[in-house]
Amino acid sequence: MASGIPVVAVNAGGIPNIIDQPGQTGFLYNSGDHASCARMVNALVNDDALYSRVQQAALTEVRRLDWGNATEYLLTRQYALAIATAAAVYGRAMADVVARWDVEVGGGDVEVGGGDVAVAL
Repeated sequence: MASGIPVVAVNAGGIPNIIDQPGQTGFLYNSGDHASCARMVNALVNDDALYSRVQQAALTEVRRLDWGNATEYLLTRQYALAIATAAAVYGRAMADVVARWDVEVGGGDVEVGGGDVAVAL
């Protein structure tokens, strides 16, 4: 995707998390379904407009997934979700941690916390 080449990939593992708009940012086929894979590749090879549309959509999607954006998402959302989940599973002691969790990272470039997470125990 980042190379500007439309991707045709098996619908397994973490791939569907990357090609999360099948038919728009790439194509997914079921494991072992070689006929579907061949149809998708042929469609891309034989339809310049389709190739260009998927290429542009994939490049846009890749920019959303670049290191800077992925790191920001990790720091501002996933960490908070992990702590909130632990609080819900492990009880009140973790909930106190969540209530006080408001951390600055990288000299104030990224703020984490600040009401992003609500936990009901």
